[in-house]
This record gives sequence, structure tokens and C-alpha cells, in this order.
Amino acid sequence: MSNRTLDKWRDQVLDFWFGPPPVENRAAWFTKDDGFDADIRARFSGLYAAAANGELDGMACETRGCLARQAIKQGFDRACTDIERTFIYLPFEHSEDLQVQVESVALFDTIDNELNQQFARRHLEIIERFGRFPHRNDVLGRVTTAAEREFLKESDSAF
Repeated sequence: MSNRTLDKWRDQVLDFWFGPPPVENRAAWFTKDDGFDADIRARFSGLYAAAANGELDGMACETRGCLARQAIKQGFDRACTDIERTFIYLPFEHSEDLQVQVESVALFDTIDNELNQQFARRHLEIIERFGRFPHRNDVLGRVTTAAEREFLKESDSAF
């Protein structure tokens, strides 16, 4: 797939996902919404197939993809809105690496959103305690420890 086509798809995906400015928190990002899911399938099912076939591998290595982490470290993310920065920081929050979790908390602390800061700290606490997210164990084929099993019974173990 040509770079021009990759750029077009990248822009269409990001425009769809973030919507027109000003970007605001979208419930569809965090909740199951059959209508939103159907819209994604209708618009991007061909793109999904292309990605599965490796046709979009070039997109993953362009500036908005593999350089995102470096850009954040350089302060590039400060040009984004708080909502865009929140979305950019989510992979940090969902990492099972302790150092990345510490970085996640520091990143979310730069956004004036107490709820997001609480979520980042809660993710860090779980990684500090278990070294991983126990709720992923079944999906990843990992054995759940007794301590993790007890934790998963707690009302605040899920997000």
C-alpha cells in the first residue's frame, strides 16, 4: 500500500476516533456500544483485513505510531488537547511493566483530571502488588495465584 494511501487511512481513522475539534471524552471509547462497533465495521472492515495481511505495517512505523513514546518524552504531547493526551497515555496505563506504570502516573498527573489520575494510580498499585494485571490471566493463559484470585473477588478489582 502506498504511503499516500496509508496517510489517508491513518487520517480517516484518527478523524473518526477523535471527531472534530474540540475533542471531548467519548463514551464509546470506554463502553460497549453496538452502534459504534457497527459503524467501525462499516467504515473500516477493509482496513482491518489489510492490517491482518500486513499491508499496513508501514503505518505502524510512521511518526504518529512508533515515535509516539519518544515524542511524549520530548514534550510533543503538550500540543495535544487533554482528551487527546489521555488517549495517547492509555497504553502506558495498561502496561504490565512497573517502570512504564510509574511513567503513566507522571503523565496523567500533567492532566487536570482527577478521575484519570486515580485510574493511573490504581493501575500502578495493581502492578506493584502482583507484577501484572490478574484479570488478564485467563485470556493470556496464565495461572492465577491464590492472592490474585482473592483480589479478583473484590469489588474494586475491575475498572
